[in-house]
Amino acid sequence: MFTTSRAPRRYLLKACLSVIGASLLTRPARSKPANDEYDQPKLDRELVKYRDAAGPDGHFCSNCTNYIEPGHCRVVDGEISPGGYCLSYAPKDIDFP
Repeated sequence: MFTTSRAPRRYLLKACLSVIGASLLTRPARSKPANDEYDQPKLDRELVKYRDAAGPDGHFCSNCTNYIEPGHCRVVDGEISPGGYCLSYAPKDIDFP
């Protein structure tokens, strides 16, 4: 009669389950798509008083942190002009003390 040891099978099964479990736990998180800023809720143009002309002191959309090339904004809904302006303007170059 043949006698077989079940120890190698158990060892192999435990090793496989350990590898599978570890791979599930160490799985990298999904990154957000590059165009995620387009999916965020935005404000109406009239609410932020958007206009196609530059604002006071020469402030304009293409020099704002919220501006997204080409012609979009993280705050204002719809297509915008790079030379436009609204109340949500935030300059790109802010020097903090």
